[in-house]
Amino acid sequence: MGWVKLNTDGAMPPNSSNALDTIFRVEAHAMLEGLRIARDRGNRQLEIECDNALLVECLLMGCTINSSLAELV
Repeated sequence: MGWVKLNTDGAMPPNSSNALDTIFRVEAHAMLEGLRIARDRGNRQLEIECDNALLVECLLMGCTINSSLAELV
């Protein structure tokens, strides 16, 4: 198989409470689901695009972030 692009972006209404925490969770769960779908379809060459710098850093560094903003359930 060739390359596959996974692009995630979350959106929230402007008056949402805890918007930063919620948007991080939405984008993280979307990224995880996209990675699962790619794996299940046998895609191993992925180009991943995401505008959430904290999420991208976490993925690239293979780390967990000790923060309520980055806590994933």
